[in-house]
Amino acid sequence: MTDNFLSQAEIDALLNQASPTDDVAKSAKAVLDKMIAVLGQFINKTVEAERLEPVETDRVQLIPALSGLVLIPMQFTPHGRCVVALDEEVAAKVAAVAMGQDGSNAVAVDEMGLGVIQEAFSQIAGGVATEAASKAKTKVAVGPVNPVIYTGDPQELDQALGTSEVASSKTNLHLDDLVSGEVWILVDADFEEYWSEAVEEAAATAAIPVTPQAPRSYSHTPPASAAAQPASEVTIKKAVFEPLDKVDSGQYQNINLLMDVPLEVTVELGRTKMQIKDILSLGKGSLIELSKLAGEPVDIIVNGKLLAKGEVVVIDENFGVKIVDIVSPVERVNNLQ
Repeated sequence: MTDNFLSQAEIDALLNQASPTDDVAKSAKAVLDKMIAVLGQFINKTVEAERLEPVETDRVQLIPALSGLVLIPMQFTPHGRCVVALDEEVAAKVAAVAMGQDGSNAVAVDEMGLGVIQEAFSQIAGGVATEAASKAKTKVAVGPVNPVIYTGDPQELDQALGTSEVASSKTNLHLDDLVSGEVWILVDADFEEYWSEAVEEAAATAAIPVTPQAPRSYSHTPPASAAAQPASEVTIKKAVFEPLDKVDSGQYQNINLLMDVPLEVTVELGRTKMQIKDILSLGKGSLIELSKLAGEPVDIIVNGKLLAKGEVVVIDENFGVKIVDIVSPVERVNNLQ
């Protein structure tokens, strides 16, 4: 470089340098893309992320870096694991907006909010596993997702990350005009290796050239008799079928053929409708009010169709149902239609 100007060779060298993002695990990029898509659907807002940057750090240094974040481990069987650490305020606002709240004042995530995050990242993990399986043409199962607020316990972090070597990367996540916050994505060597091989295999398959085949020519020589016969002499007749005999609907001559067919019998105590926020708030000791009144007969349903009504009884410490009314044949026929 002379006179504070770059030569063309130096400019080309700078342009050809690898971006820091090139060192980020491929699987981490896939997880981030799926996060952006799923969280955007959950809050019905634009979700964006800055460039995902690799972070050179060990587990001891990760403890203070991840403390206070929402830790979300995702286990992929049999191909490793990924852990997402999400800013708590970001998680709180996602949960609040997903439950129909304003979200502008949400800064801390509670147990109900963790339930929303659990549902969101279960979909994210499922989407990542489906994409990985489709690329590698193998099955990938996802374990249960249990988010927690990380308090700095080293054993808790070791349990989430496992024993394999982990590649760390982080970025900032922007939820439209709501909030921006930090997100870490940590993937172990097993999942990164599997994902990289799956991507390479999919790319190699897509790059295989398809050699076009020349169209085949087929020829057919009709028999001499058919070729000699003029088309005008071909006779076409209308198909005639024998009339069907009437069968008496009251006869059940073949009913024995159906005697061994199993049917599912369900006794329905009652039903109700609840909003998502009410379901997420359920816990031990919660009461659910059903549509039926106390003492009202329960419905006996066979293969999804109402057959009878009855009352609940106890038979030798087991519940049973005593039939008190059978649906009329006309109603049964109407239910089958």
